[in-house]
Amino acid sequence: MHNKINKDNLKKVLNEIDREPENPVTLIGATKLKGVDLIQSAVKAGINNFGENYAQELAEKAELLEDSVCWHFIGPIQTNKLKTIAKYADWVQSVDRLKVAKILNKQCKDLNKEMQVLIQVNSDNELKKSGLSEEELVGCIDFIINDCPNLKLRGFMFMPKFTNSLDEKRKSLRKIQALIEIFSATYPNLDTFSFGTTHDYLIAIEHGSNMIRIGELLFGKR
Repeated sequence: MHNKINKDNLKKVLNEIDREPENPVTLIGATKLKGVDLIQSAVKAGINNFGENYAQELAEKAELLEDSVCWHFIGPIQTNKLKTIAKYADWVQSVDRLKVAKILNKQCKDLNKEMQVLIQVNSDNELKKSGLSEEELVGCIDFIINDCPNLKLRGFMFMPKFTNSLDEKRKSLRKIQALIEIFSATYPNLDTFSFGTTHDYLIAIEHGSNMIRIGELLFGKR
């Protein structure tokens, strides 16, 4: 079990994503099932954005770590966990249906809190993945903007098709890039597009990502 961040890999990632300062990329440390000591090591190394997949794990870690940490909920959402997620997260990246947006907005209203949110998009219409199809996006965007005053819609979260074929990967990413371009033109306030992990973050950035979620490269295998 690792309890320290891999500083060499962190330096490498930061150097790679700092090449275009006019288009900054936010690094999220994906810390599912990782201990608090490892996250503290990452904070000392300069990371302050962390992504968690489970509501209870988010709550436990947030209680133990300083307020300067920015927590992103990036996992599948069960509606009965939204009270906990609303309390501890600063961002929710995996809003994947209207019901989630509606309940999350109510929970944030009760906390007198504004939540930064991303809509999870299933750009390849994969049966085993959560997320909205392109056809469902407009309805969800308009619902959040018009009916959820405690949610600030920032953009989209994607999980590109997992494949060993570079051609297939690029095809999946081109679809994402096209969606970003279409919806950014219609909704200019959308400014955050989260995709890219340990194995594909550089190619994701080439296709429009400005928020990457890195786990294994920084924290070792689970």
